[in-house]
Amino acid sequence: TMLRDYLFPLLLFFLIAHNVLACENPWTLTLSDSVGDGWSGGVLRIIKCDGTVMIDNVTLPFGFKSETQICFNSTAFIVSVSGERWGSEISWVLSDFWNDRKISGSGNGNVTRTCVGTVECLYQRWIVQLLSYPYDTGYDWAGNTLRIRDCSNQTLVSNLTINPMYRRENKFICIPFRGGFFIEVGGGRPIPLAWVLADPTSKIVASGGLGITSWKCTESACARPWSLQLLGSFITDMGWRGAQMTIRNCSNPSNILAGNLTLPVGYWGVRELCLPESGGFTVDVSGATVNDSAVQFNLFDPNGFPALTGGFSFRGDVNCTTFCDQTKFYIAFLSNNLQRGLEGAIVNINDCSNTRLISGLTMETGYVGYSPICLPNTTTGLRVTANGGLNPTQIYWEVLNPSLTMIVSGGSPANVEWNCSSPCNGVVYTLTMNGVNSTNAAQSGWQGASIVFYSCDGRNLTSNMTLTARAQSTASVCLPDIRRNGISAIVTEGSSPTQIRWQLAERGGAVLLSGGAPYIGDFSCPAPICNNRSGFHLQMFAHNGLGWEGGKLSFLTCSGNFIDSFTFAKGFSNFRNVCIGLPPGEGFQVHAGSGDKMEALNWAIFDSTKTNILLTGDFPRLRSFNCPPPTCDTPWQLTLEDSVGDGWNGGVLQIIDCAGVTLIDNITLAHGKKRVIPICFSTLFGFKVFVSGSVYPEELSWKLVDYYEDNTLSASGNGWTTQTCTNEEICRHQVWTIELWTYPESSQGWAENELEIRDCNNTILLSGIVPDLRQRYEKQYICLPKRNGYIINVSGGNNVRLYWILYDNNENSVVSGEIGVTSWNCTKFNCPADQTWTLELLGSFTTAAGWFDNAMKVYNCQNDSEIYASGLTMQNGYWALEKICIPESNFIVNLNGSVIQDKSINWNLFDPNGAPALS
Repeated sequence: TMLRDYLFPLLLFFLIAHNVLACENPWTLTLSDSVGDGWSGGVLRIIKCDGTVMIDNVTLPFGFKSETQICFNSTAFIVSVSGERWGSEISWVLSDFWNDRKISGSGNGNVTRTCVGTVECLYQRWIVQLLSYPYDTGYDWAGNTLRIRDCSNQTLVSNLTINPMYRRENKFICIPFRGGFFIEVGGGRPIPLAWVLADPTSKIVASGGLGITSWKCTESACARPWSLQLLGSFITDMGWRGAQMTIRNCSNPSNILAGNLTLPVGYWGVRELCLPESGGFTVDVSGATVNDSAVQFNLFDPNGFPALTGGFSFRGDVNCTTFCDQTKFYIAFLSNNLQRGLEGAIVNINDCSNTRLISGLTMETGYVGYSPICLPNTTTGLRVTANGGLNPTQIYWEVLNPSLTMIVSGGSPANVEWNCSSPCNGVVYTLTMNGVNSTNAAQSGWQGASIVFYSCDGRNLTSNMTLTARAQSTASVCLPDIRRNGISAIVTEGSSPTQIRWQLAERGGAVLLSGGAPYIGDFSCPAPICNNRSGFHLQMFAHNGLGWEGGKLSFLTCSGNFIDSFTFAKGFSNFRNVCIGLPPGEGFQVHAGSGDKMEALNWAIFDSTKTNILLTGDFPRLRSFNCPPPTCDTPWQLTLEDSVGDGWNGGVLQIIDCAGVTLIDNITLAHGKKRVIPICFSTLFGFKVFVSGSVYPEELSWKLVDYYEDNTLSASGNGWTTQTCTNEEICRHQVWTIELWTYPESSQGWAENELEIRDCNNTILLSGIVPDLRQRYEKQYICLPKRNGYIINVSGGNNVRLYWILYDNNENSVVSGEIGVTSWNCTKFNCPADQTWTLELLGSFTTAAGWFDNAMKVYNCQNDSEIYASGLTMQNGYWALEKICIPESNFIVNLNGSVIQDKSINWNLFDPNGAPALS
């Protein structure tokens, strides 16, 4: 047995390594979903810089996480994610076999690696952000351009300037790194402008304005510089507006080590400063400013550790023995909330008698902060409170004693104490946390992970605890007697879970709980004793900290009969062991519904051992475990909603087949905001949904989803919605959709014009299609036999402005037009498939007035007289599709004309493989 236990992992590693290393560039792709219901239609693709798809349609069909070994031989590529209905829930990580290279992303969108445009960058891919302000009209740089030279004065890139349509623009540049750069801006009028330079890891390394800025070219005398991060308002981009920072020697304040430090324009700047490595200086921020909350800074020591953070009217020090005439403690802040600081949360510090010592400690912006605080020399204990913040679950703070040992910590809200006379009403335990050990403090610690302790019945015993800006910390935690009462713990994953370790131990050294991240477990919590009933461990979460506010999780039999329901009144979470009246092992359904804040609620059901997740979800949701599929032809889930919360006020919903037979009758929402109902009916001959009778139809809506979530139908208000019926008949072909538009100046609708559809052999398939005279826009469902192409003809009446769009049976828009004959796939497009690009033109849905007199042309990069396509426009409507033959992979797209409403003119260009290329 010992030999087997030793050899099997070694053999497994050899087989995996042999299989993976057979690939020139092996990678590991990890897909995650925070809710646990998979990617809900989202797919991931890996595409070369030139648009060639290497990995296609990877997804997470269900669950929280999957890990896949993939192989592609390219070091420059784009990772594209699309189709996910709940983009905020999903994330992915792509790392090579030895974990030397790693990129990640979340939600829908593209993440690029070493691509600049459509070509691979052979050096390094840097980012220059250009910022401007309106000085006359527009946002251009008034003739100024940016040039980057290496330290030997060789020009690497030149003539960079901002697009006059934008106030802020990112430029991707491909340049070699030779120890440093000179960044020079000039050549035009002196106006307010700024730039920010980010390295290939997207770390901001330099910033400036007009003139010449040196980065690492003239600072050779400072081998280990300090880094100063200057933060302003992202909304106004107005910089510090007169505020300045001065850094002085501790013992000789007239000795200014760095002065006139400011952010002239923009919202982010970086300076490298030559300061004493051991500190010994003070920092003051003062001067005229319009908005002091827009003045923030972070100062990092040569090791990347945050030494100070502050804002306007700040005065602090680094290792000045004369700075604080009392005892110098420290406070550290951490925010996981996208550089937005504590978002209004404040920390107040009292002594043990509740006398206020310091008020209003906060961090206005950024993600990590660290500042000295002066407390009385007699300080032997503290009471610390924290309140407020728009996202209280995303923030964390610590108070450290003069020797930099954490003495108390918490989140928001919090009311905790250190060393005050009131005893711990339980037992004091030691929590040891180990995390990422990096020379960059911002990349150290638990990187977003946190630990919370709960009683066995799910009550919060501690606030979120984490490890920030260092690799190891020990804290004292007051908890009920664990050996007598038991305890459970949850550790969230964070961005570096493999490097997280922790343990909870008694003062005598015995370890009661330990683990990594993520973690869900307990010590001495009893499993439910259910006496021949089914036992489960139920976990309920509320992201806003207000409990479920009326929400309920109901257990049902597989046939839909109610068994029991559960909820909790307040807090962020609640855990409990439950017994339900079913024989052990029998299937069941779970219905999550009701409540006022359902978007903030989640739940999970484990087996009685708490090792296997059986079901998980959000609200509203109907899930089943070990239940057979419904016996009807097509089971559905019907959701009824009311925006006000007083029900449908007399409104009822019916489902009727195409022959007029009622399948489902008189379903309503009697009260409240939402109701989820499982229903069953046959869809063999198609159906219609009809809603009627509501006094306030603008408040109601509904959604119908089939059992396998393949088909969805939804609408709002009173009226008909059709699934597969046309003219009360059964559609035995394909149900397509056509939109018919009438312009306001035409009081007679289409003025006797009718739409006719023929196949490519000129056989009439449909005719006599006209819109309702009373409506400017109408959608009609049509029953269309499948053909390779169609000819659409609108004629027979007066010459008026009208417009139409045809959608296929998958609701994809395929062709549009006006009066006259339009061909789709009937005329030969003489262009090789690998040179056929697709242009999507988009206008205003409100006006449907097209692009006015704007037009686009596409031409050769080197020879602008070699035009591939021109006159591309949309006379009327809001959508059109064009095929373009482009023989080269490099070209220029130019759009111009008289801009009447530029927001209504947009376009997307797709390469021959269907990948987005330009927009």
